[in-house]
Amino acid sequence: MAITLIWALLPAPLLAQTQEGIKIQGRLMDAQTMQPLENVNVELVHRGALQDRDVTDSRGEFEFLRLAMTEYIVRIRQAGFLPQERAVNMNVEVGGRGSVFNVTFLLEPDPKSAPRSASPAPALSARELQIPEAARKEFDKGFKELNERNQPERSLPHFQKALELYPDFDEAYVQLGLAYFLLRQRANALRTLDTAVQVYPQNARAYALFGKVLIDTNQVEPGIEALERALAVDETLWGAHADLGAALLYKKQLDAALRHARRALELNATVPMTHALLASVLMERKEYAEAVKVHDEILRRFPDGKLAAEIRKQRDEARKQLKLQSP
Repeated sequence: MAITLIWALLPAPLLAQTQEGIKIQGRLMDAQTMQPLENVNVELVHRGALQDRDVTDSRGEFEFLRLAMTEYIVRIRQAGFLPQERAVNMNVEVGGRGSVFNVTFLLEPDPKSAPRSASPAPALSARELQIPEAARKEFDKGFKELNERNQPERSLPHFQKALELYPDFDEAYVQLGLAYFLLRQRANALRTLDTAVQVYPQNARAYALFGKVLIDTNQVEPGIEALERALAVDETLWGAHADLGAALLYKKQLDAALRHARRALELNATVPMTHALLASVLMERKEYAEAVKVHDEILRRFPDGKLAAEIRKQRDEARKQLKLQSP
């Protein structure tokens, strides 16, 4: 839940118009890996003044409640990524679906920051030369709507048109599947990504996203298989290692879970989720001393937010277990 500022500090006209049922909710994801970004500060600005802030949860989600019928700026500033902000005019865009405005941010890495061990940005497959120019143009329009303007719904017709023009356009299926996933249209996402991996089985990102959506819909075993296929094609996909490690942890396959958790962290130590996954696996393996070391590192790197509170609880439990194990 958002950290609500003192209502007395709000401008009087804004306070008077505040309504209980109006809110902005959204999600942050890494544009390269499609992984949710946890523990990121999100700010809500009105007329140049900070009105509220939230920190994304483990699903990369945030929300702002009790909003007025006015215009806001949702602002994201995260180390290692390019800053983003989005104007939301509640007078125009709120209404209909329970006075809720949904927004998705796909954060691009900042080229000026230290290089991250991550997969390259989405690109067309090696069969690019076979794709008609008209299909490419529709793909580019959809990609811009989805990845630059954070408008998954508006991207749909462009990807669909690209596929009408060239049905073997595997990356168009991937981006269309991603758009459906962001819109929470899970059945459409699964159907689209299943087609993507059949059209071009060497598209590692297609398998990785397919596995993620399968697990998200409680199809854990098929999801694990898809993630393993993704890593067989491209072993450097840190997000696939993280998702696979979490799924294996759920299945109590702890040796394999540990291996993938360590590899995910090795490939990308800039996001809290890779550290937290390793800590959870170590706790399940009852390797409490090692878990405490990871907890300490997480709190050193990410001292604030929801994750920090949960990690402190987990560290307290690990220390308790270590005392019980002492002679």
